[in-house]
Amino acid sequence: MKRSIYRSALACGVLLSIATSNCLNFTSNKTQYGGFLRTDFVQELVATFNPDVFVETGTFNGMNAKTIAPYFKQIHTVELSRELYEQARSALAGVPNVSIYWGNSPELIAQLAPQLKGHVMFWLDAHYSGENTAMSNDDTNDPEAITSIRKELKAIKDNNLTNCTILIDDIRGFGTIVDDVEYLGCWAYPSVQEVYEMGKQINPNFVCALLGDILLMYDATKFSPNISSVAQACTESRLYDGRNLSDDELLMHEQVIMHAQGAEKDFIIDLYHRMTDWKDPMFHHDLWYGLVSMGSGDWQEALVGLSKVPHRLEYFNKRRETVSNPLPYNHWRIQKYMDEIKAHIGL
Repeated sequence: MKRSIYRSALACGVLLSIATSNCLNFTSNKTQYGGFLRTDFVQELVATFNPDVFVETGTFNGMNAKTIAPYFKQIHTVELSRELYEQARSALAGVPNVSIYWGNSPELIAQLAPQLKGHVMFWLDAHYSGENTAMSNDDTNDPEAITSIRKELKAIKDNNLTNCTILIDDIRGFGTIVDDVEYLGCWAYPSVQEVYEMGKQINPNFVCALLGDILLMYDATKFSPNISSVAQACTESRLYDGRNLSDDELLMHEQVIMHAQGAEKDFIIDLYHRMTDWKDPMFHHDLWYGLVSMGSGDWQEALVGLSKVPHRLEYFNKRRETVSNPLPYNHWRIQKYMDEIKAHIGL
């Protein structure tokens, strides 16, 4: 996996990346958290990957499919909640290139497979999120009841849908594995490493890029998307497993994050404020916030962010049992950053 997506810090023309319209960036590529895809982002995806069909799991209210319909020849979208399906069906009435289905998303992928011709773009966003959304079974302690992402990826693989590009939403809630320790995000979600490995089983030529709250997987032998240096650096940071990067490479990527500018910096800050009070052991959001605060010379905020990194607590394990033992993340570079911050503050 080493250097799998890193093309050099000059991919978008400058080392200290500023989010630009001709790059796929580490920004909020949706209208809001839980909202629908921004049309400028969709236009960039279409221009880059030229998909023939779009498959969405998790229709919700239908507004995402309706918004992006002008950019695709055909859209298939599936919703498990009967109530939401009925609402979305009404919202999508009169949109001729959108087909909506009620049912289980992995099963729908398998059913659609014979008619999915050409290049398929998957938008995987089916999960339980409270209120009137649906679970795939009634066991609230079953990860598969909360998110169908593993079964969706397996359905894509089992039906040989290799000619595809995959977008996975809400990646902020996915865990990570470092030095064989799994740091959970949402207890039910897999790690980003597990998702990437499942993607490689679909197509061994897949590489991935973290685009804000979205994970993109694409065939690197067919496509060369213009991905910002900050998005590349955040991807490598999230995929770091303790072995796949040297210390020098890891520090290089974190220097790029440290000097993020514009919308990418704003997204990192916003992500931190949304995530830091959750009592999960994920540390990347605190780490990235500490880094951009250092880059801005805001040493007090950098101290606040970085000091949380080795002190995250494990709230739930995979069996959704409350665990009181801390699950800290320690690496010598964290202390290096802390020493630099304290030197500036005078501590």
